[in-house]
Amino acid sequence: IQEVENQKVKLEKEYDKAYSYYKKVLETDPNDEYIHISLANYYKLTNQPQKAYEELKKGFLSDALSSKEKTQILTSFYTAQEFYGDYSKYAYELVDIIMQNNPDSLSLSLFYGDVLMRQGKYKEAAYQLNNYIKIDSSEFDIWEALLMCESEIENNDERLLNLCSRVINLFPTHPLPYYLKGFITYQKHDYKEAIEILQEGEKWVGNNQHLAPEFCAILGECFYRINDYESCYKYYDKYLEKKPTEVGILNNYAYYLSERNEKLEKAEQMSKITIEAEPKNPTFLDTYGWIMFKMGRYKDAETYIRRAIDNDKEPSATLFEHYGDIMYKLNKLDEAKKYWQKAIDIDNEGLNIDNLKHKLKNGIE
Repeated sequence: IQEVENQKVKLEKEYDKAYSYYKKVLETDPNDEYIHISLANYYKLTNQPQKAYEELKKGFLSDALSSKEKTQILTSFYTAQEFYGDYSKYAYELVDIIMQNNPDSLSLSLFYGDVLMRQGKYKEAAYQLNNYIKIDSSEFDIWEALLMCESEIENNDERLLNLCSRVINLFPTHPLPYYLKGFITYQKHDYKEAIEILQEGEKWVGNNQHLAPEFCAILGECFYRINDYESCYKYYDKYLEKKPTEVGILNNYAYYLSERNEKLEKAEQMSKITIEAEPKNPTFLDTYGWIMFKMGRYKDAETYIRRAIDNDKEPSATLFEHYGDIMYKLNKLDEAKKYWQKAIDIDNEGLNIDNLKHKLKNGIE
């Protein structure tokens, strides 16, 4: 122990001696960028990260060092863990300083794009990655990063669609661009075209644990929208083989079955998992209550749909319509009419208003 303490004291004396030297150089030439880099190393060795960053910043603000030199200094100064973790707030700002005088530097584009992505600055990162692709368009990983950036930018569907088509032409065996293109096409309600795109991509997805189930999820939705229910259920079953406890898919699958009065026992089992996982989720409670209604268990249906309404800050028109239907079956006719009228009044989901008006006049046939 004494030996360790002696070494520590000796080391501290060496640091003190080094600092006095740095101080003399600073007094002679405070604008010497190299002394600031040396001081940064001194402060890092003496566990003073804030001061280390400040000295690096002073050195990097000098035009005497090239961007390449600054980048080399920075990437050797911090370990990967420090750069992207412990000292990322310092490292990222220093990268910004390096790029200030070189905003279109092709040689630094990939490095800067990665840093921007990690900060969630997707539009700026996409610009840098596009610059890099001008140098080398042969690496799919770079295109993949660009796709992910473009997918995070709002109101960017057309640009992303064009990019997906371009990447598919260059790398036809990679599933990601098919998935993104198919998803955007699905959102545009062009379900048949989305199915074609996604099924082509599905050929290449293999055992990709993330993308394989996502293909199944969107394909299931697309097939449901074109009334091909068997194909919808097939894809949902495939999804649940991979992710059996995914509550979003379980809820949708259960609700679609209940709407068609099919396999209600299976629907109940799936829906029960969702409300056990999220007992206050109004969407899941509505689904479970609606299954109870379809099974003729009207008191249970009332309990769960009531809970759904109570847990929803802005209950949907569908929720009110469901509750009205339950009230009618429980012979609470005034309550039924009250909730059907509420559904008509807000109609925030494009309901069949003629059908609701028919219920108000004639009840449920």
